[in-house]
Amino acid sequence: MLKGYIQSSVAVPVGDNWREDFKFDSHPENACYWPSFEDADDKCMELNKRGVEILSSEGGVYWLRDFQVEETAPGQFSIYCEGPFIMQ
Repeated sequence: MLKGYIQSSVAVPVGDNWREDFKFDSHPENACYWPSFEDADDKCMELNKRGVEILSSEGGVYWLRDFQVEETAPGQFSIYCEGPFIMQ
């Protein structure tokens, strides 16, 4: 399992709805961040409820559901999860 930080997200139209796609990076300095622990923690709770689907390094898909907050720089709170990421 690798530690992947959310690097970016984009809303993608799916029929009449939207889906949020995420890009992950193993380097905390490349992670996007929230200005407070509370903001990042709120996003973690949302992600843990619905999960995030990724392509697995073990083949097939994998659902990430254990997102956590880390202070990656003073006043910058990033979100990460451990999973079978395919890092580029």
